[in-house]
Amino acid sequence: MVRSEALIRARAVDAAYDFALADQLWGIYQMIGKLRPAMYAVRRA
Repeated sequence: MVRSEALIRARAVDAAYDFALADQLWGIYQMIGKLRPAMYAVRRA
């Protein structure tokens, strides 16, 4: 995706390309263990 950036940006909107690239990078970071998908809930005691 990074190698064909100009072609993808020509076919799609810049924001769509940026979103897709960020999504792919997020998945790579999760795969190597730098990020963990978690959701925290805060409750009043």
